[in-house]
Amino acid sequence: MPDPEKRFLDAMCAEAEGAARLALEGIQRAFSAAFSHLDGSPNRRAKLAGMLDTLVVRNFIRVPADRRRGWQNRPLPALPLKITFRRPTVEPAQHFDHKSFPWVREIAFVAEFPVLHIPEDVMRLHKFFRNGGGQRPVVPTKERSWQIFGDEKRLDELQCGQLFGSGRLTLDLLRCRNVTQILAFSRAPISVNRPVLIVENESTFHSFCRLNHQVSAYIGVAFGDGNTVLKASDFLYDLAKALHIDSFTYFGDLDPRGLRIPFVLSRLLAKFNLTLALDESLYTELLKAALPTVCRPQPADEQVVAWLPATLQVKVRERLANVGRIAQEALGWERLCALFGADIGADFNLGFSARP
Repeated sequence: MPDPEKRFLDAMCAEAEGAARLALEGIQRAFSAAFSHLDGSPNRRAKLAGMLDTLVVRNFIRVPADRRRGWQNRPLPALPLKITFRRPTVEPAQHFDHKSFPWVREIAFVAEFPVLHIPEDVMRLHKFFRNGGGQRPVVPTKERSWQIFGDEKRLDELQCGQLFGSGRLTLDLLRCRNVTQILAFSRAPISVNRPVLIVENESTFHSFCRLNHQVSAYIGVAFGDGNTVLKASDFLYDLAKALHIDSFTYFGDLDPRGLRIPFVLSRLLAKFNLTLALDESLYTELLKAALPTVCRPQPADEQVVAWLPATLQVKVRERLANVGRIAQEALGWERLCALFGADIGADFNLGFSARP
């Protein structure tokens, strides 16, 4: 390997301190440590990108396959948000004929590849299946990835490459599954025939749990945590089955982003024959909130507005176009107690105490 690339690779290894991966910030520091004379140079980024390309081609590092989410695409040339150091290959690439190797049945398809780009990873998979991996219990994908590769994220990366697809590897064959996002959920103290309320933000979740522990206005309250809820459709499906319900209601910030979250979530849940609707009464009260000192109009997404309950469409469109957003925290504890007839002086941690 040419001396400059070796110097750069050594600097990145030192920066990583034994870790399998190095983020872009560390890559930049390593480059400065190896080539301090290029700091401030207009060609610095291009030279950095070129050396990373050389190290990838020479099989010393891996870069993210997803060029949209795994790379810093501006300014050009693009740089990876992280690199992963390659391990020593199990079989020397120059002496290894993958087409004649006696692969186990589960990965025999690799013999048909003109070129096997990742022989060391495939060999680890071969050994996993050869040692009875296909009969192991089902575990989370990241656990299986660590068992096979010593890298909990490697299976996620491989799912974007040549090994996975129709007639090839599947998570079922590897006896693992992706773990759905889990949401915080607080159930009412008594059984009620009312919907589950999903809220966007943590303070609102706290106040509604505190409220619901008194009045049982909902069968339970789930903390959606902004866009996190969009990764939790499997969790909500399991929750619906456990509670014997087929619908949810939602309450979030009244702004374009806060309205798009339930709009998208409703389509994800529709795949499970579940419905999601905005809680009209809560949004009606939210629209009564006092105007903020500074108004920042934010025109609504008309596709989302058309999905809203008919009673809210005109008011929401006008509010966002003329005044701007309303945070859901505007409908806070004091107003909630007045609306639901709850004790305003209830203990702050009501419903959150640890139980033996």
